[in-house]
Amino acid sequence: FGGGVAFGIVLWQLFGSEVVEVANGTLRRLVRIGSVATTREYDLSQVKLLRVQTLDAASAQAARWVGMPFGRTAGPVVFDYGYRTVRFGSYVDDAEAKGIVELLAPFLPDEGRAR
Repeated sequence: FGGGVAFGIVLWQLFGSEVVEVANGTLRRLVRIGSVATTREYDLSQVKLLRVQTLDAASAQAARWVGMPFGRTAGPVVFDYGYRTVRFGSYVDDAEAKGIVELLAPFLPDEGRAR
C-alpha cells in the first residue's frame, strides 16, 4: 500500500496538474495525472464564502511534500458548497491564492464572496 502511495506521489509531482475553469455558471476543477483525470463541477450560484484559508503548520508541510490535490490538505483556496468545504490550489502559496480568489470573485453572486 505504501509503495502505491509513493508511486502516486511521484506521478503527481512529475505529470500532475490542477486546472480551474469558470464557464456557463459553473466552476470546474480538473485534476489530471498524465492522461488520467477527474473533474468536479460546482454551480456558481451555490458557491459560498470563497476565501483563502491558511493551512495549519502540519497540513502545510504535508501539502508541500506530498502536494497531491486530494483530501483536506489540497490547498488554501476554499469555498463552502452545500454542507461541504471544498479546497483546491495545491502548490499555491497564500499570495497566489489571494490572486485566484480575486480573479474568481466577479463570477460569484454576492453571498459567494467572503468579506
